Amino acid sequence: MSAEPLSRRTAGLLLAVLTLFAFGVRMRGLDSELPHYTQSDGLILAGQVRRGRTGEEPTAAYGRAARTYPHLLSKLVLLLPDRGRHGPTEGLTEQQHAALASTIWMDLRRMSVWTGTLLVPLTYALARLFLARGPSLFAAAAIATSLLHTSLSQMERPHAAAATLAILAVLAAARLARRPTAGSFVLAGAAAALAIGALHSGVAVLLPLGAAFLLSRRRPQRAPWWWILIGLAIIAVAVRWLYPFSFERGAAGAGPEGLNLSGHQLLRKDFDGSGFLRVLGTMYSYEPVLLLLSVCGGAAALVAFAKRSAPLAAGFRRNLLVAGSYAVPYFLALGIYAQIFERFVLQLLPFFACLSAYGVGRVLRGRGRIAGAVTGALLLALPTALVWKLGSVRAAPDTVERAAAWLEAHVDGEREPVYVLPYLTFPLFYGPQSLERNWRASQHTMWLEYQRELEPGEWTGPRFEIFHPRGKRAMIDALAEDPLEYYVERGARYVVIQQVGEGFKVRALPDTRDALRARAERVLRVSPMAVDDGAADSVGTRYLRNVLEMPYALHLWRARCTGPTLEIYRLP
Repeated sequence: MSAEPLSRRTAGLLLAVLTLFAFGVRMRGLDSELPHYTQSDGLILAGQVRRGRTGEEPTAAYGRAARTYPHLLSKLVLLLPDRGRHGPTEGLTEQQHAALASTIWMDLRRMSVWTGTLLVPLTYALARLFLARGPSLFAAAAIATSLLHTSLSQMERPHAAAATLAILAVLAAARLARRPTAGSFVLAGAAAALAIGALHSGVAVLLPLGAAFLLSRRRPQRAPWWWILIGLAIIAVAVRWLYPFSFERGAAGAGPEGLNLSGHQLLRKDFDGSGFLRVLGTMYSYEPVLLLLSVCGGAAALVAFAKRSAPLAAGFRRNLLVAGSYAVPYFLALGIYAQIFERFVLQLLPFFACLSAYGVGRVLRGRGRIAGAVTGALLLALPTALVWKLGSVRAAPDTVERAAAWLEAHVDGEREPVYVLPYLTFPLFYGPQSLERNWRASQHTMWLEYQRELEPGEWTGPRFEIFHPRGKRAMIDALAEDPLEYYVERGARYVVIQQVGEGFKVRALPDTRDALRARAERVLRVSPMAVDDGAADSVGTRYLRNVLEMPYALHLWRARCTGPTLEIYRLP
């Protein structure tokens, strides 16, 4: 970014600082919403870890358990010491019990942060294939301050690790194209195996591996062709080890409407090209600065290539072909498919960062180090503030915790039953009746299952009878007739209801809310927003699907904690 090139030592120190910053902001608020709420996808990985540690088949509460996601992340977690509950736990506080119930989830989140943070130095290495050290540091800083990457790194999902390993595989492929030695073939095969073992989408790294092999065949000192079999053998072993469920009967198959890939339904009707808008919407919602800079950088690169009279250097062209053989097909694959989510865009972030760094570097060429550093800091000031805000929001008590604190202070848990609609688990000790009735329906938490394993002497603090309407169809029918009478007949004293918009697909929820507002006493309302304007907010700061309504970055800036908007009513 300056006329004075950075030394390798200075660049290394700055990269270390960026990596440590990225690690620090991703560790803030890491225990958010545990143990009472976890991502449903986390149940899959938690089931894999639990089975690996205990040898027991996961219970129904773990959902699909060992299927759907490959096992790499859970295998890495199994290398960590088991800090869970072993033996009696008399005398522990409720907070200590909650921490024990959260150990698997925290281990998964820590591993996701550790592996995800490595994307910062790997993005620097990717940028160095094309750019000087100054712009490459800007690319690494863009990842360190990425809101999308920080948010997903904190979740018990494999996508942050998958993004890191995909870039590692691209870099290993670039090395293979440059130096086709036996060690390069082994390294490229192992990196590709790890990327594929982290997530199904990792199969895209086979493209740069193939491109690197073809490019290596054009070099004067080319390696024997059969050396590629070494890398393919490593990949085959990894697939057999990390995708055991794919070799079970009925694990995958093609039907008249599409393909069933380990529980992922790929339907033909969804290949309609709308994914391009979803990619654009994700970047606009989470990464507005990076989106703008990458568009400008991409335009600058096209103009520079169009005006260039001399051919590209052989090394630059080779790196461009390898990296492009991954980024372009992956982008096109996302674009043509409708059912993509924010997390699928993670693998593209390093390439957006490189385009941004190129554009910024062109503008700042010859302006000196200080000007480059100040400009880079100003451009990344907003993303830095957003990732810091995310940590603050996730570290604060969420709305469910705040509602639970009110119940603990004002409700006689054993004599005043509480009904909750829809299903929400509270960070409280459940009474014997509600614990036995509710634990099988706990789709997003292991908190109730942990309580079922406690001995009578291990309970600490008050217990609360908290119930949920059983049977979705029966609940909807009963609530449609007279929502308030439904709860009164069951002896409920308090009702906790999540607030949703008027257009919510299940009318039982807004109808029940209206009946409670008309005939019961509202004793508490908790919202995740810093200023509660009375609107429903059923998403909190987990996801925001309609980015045209409000970008996630703006939504986050207005929030003070996570969780849905809740209201508690005392029945007459």
